[in-house]
Amino acid sequence: MHQATIATRFFKDLDEAKAHLKDLAGSVGANAVLNLKHEKDTFNDGNYKYTVHAFTADLALVTEKIPCTFEGETRDALARIKSRKTLFNHKFEEIVRIESEARARQLNKGCALFMISIIAIPACLISVYQWIGERFI
Repeated sequence: MHQATIATRFFKDLDEAKAHLKDLAGSVGANAVLNLKHEKDTFNDGNYKYTVHAFTADLALVTEKIPCTFEGETRDALARIKSRKTLFNHKFEEIVRIESEARARQLNKGCALFMISIIAIPACLISVYQWIGERFI
């Protein structure tokens, strides 16, 4: 068995989030999804609040040991497994990068506004205070 963990981006529709995870598993060549965890969060857009869904799971390539009658069969089977693992790892790295970037953008969307307000509001107040101080001194 070969597995790797992924955290998907968020979706407004739960079924769309499930389908996306299934598509990701298929695109890396995984034949199993293990340790599935559903994430539910609330995002907002102005006054509008909405629920979003994402998943964290282990995408896995599960193999079964079966007896081989010839040594050549064993070598061929091991070579196929090694090839699938290599392909899995290569595709997985790309998909994790894409999903992580998308997820970070979604999660940081609110943080950017928050950081701007933390920096901009005090700076504005200080400027106004200094301007008022200069006018009356």
